[in-house]
Amino acid sequence: MHRVRPKTVLTAALAATVAVGLAVWAADPAWAREAGLDVWNVGRLEDELREHGEESARLEAAQMSQERRFELNDLLVREVYEGRRPLDRAAAELMRVNRESPGFVTVVDRYYKGPTMIAKVADNLMHRIERDDRYPKGRKAEVMARLRAEYAAAYGAAP
Repeated sequence: MHRVRPKTVLTAALAATVAVGLAVWAADPAWAREAGLDVWNVGRLEDELREHGEESARLEAAQMSQERRFELNDLLVREVYEGRRPLDRAAAELMRVNRESPGFVTVVDRYYKGPTMIAKVADNLMHRIERDDRYPKGRKAEVMARLRAEYAAAYGAAP
């Protein structure tokens, strides 16, 4: 009786698997790609992975920049509300910080009133304070009266 050796069986099974895999790939390369059997494209896939990683890092940096800009905008609004920063200086700073932000200049120019662009940004700041629910209504009326006076003094026109 002939004895079957495990090493021979393993070698034959491996050879059969490779042969079947090659036959499937030759018959339908798209299926082989979908099944993840296209190991010959590893270099291309690594390049794509690296590109996606770079894009992810770029997007993450842009998000962090936006978050810092939002925090600074909020800080400017609070400082104006609390009287720690004059409206005209806060408006100039808000414009400087957001000038490159997509749509900021267009929205402020289109939807806010004022003789100059900075005056329109000041109007934007006043609207932010007026709409902010964090501030008590009684105090807000007093602050808005102060800001209207600051606006008129700085820009020579009523807001």
